[in-house]
Amino acid sequence: MIEKRLAEILIQKGLTLSSAESCTGGLFAHGITNIPGSSKFFLGGVIAYSPKSKRKILNIPRGVIEEYGTVSRECAQKMAENSRKLFSSDISIGITGVAGPDELEGKPVGVVYIAVAMPGKTYIRKYKFQGRRISIKKQATEQACKFLISLLK
Repeated sequence: MIEKRLAEILIQKGLTLSSAESCTGGLFAHGITNIPGSSKFFLGGVIAYSPKSKRKILNIPRGVIEEYGTVSRECAQKMAENSRKLFSSDISIGITGVAGPDELEGKPVGVVYIAVAMPGKTYIRKYKFQGRRISIKKQATEQACKFLISLLK
């Protein structure tokens, strides 16, 4: 279980984590909180599914959404960085993308941006997953964990 491995690393390093999710609808936080003792490192998460919630809860500037869209590197970056501020966590992850069944903002189904905000730097990756909606959500969640683990090693 990839979430368990991530939890072990975070606990070992004494780091806290938060999340801001869109297309995964809380699946990342769900996986993390299924681990006993996750309250030692997981401070909380936000599901900011609509552009309005991204602006109101995560303070994503209207200009970022209007210029780049909600499915973009820039939006994922702001989601991660602003979630980190909101929860005062050491690290935060931002996930935004298109789970389907239809494209969004001209982006095809399966495009997902994952950002990890850490002290001093935010890392962003673009993924293209295949499959149906729930499969894309699961793949995005798993890759988010793997991405974070790779940065913490």
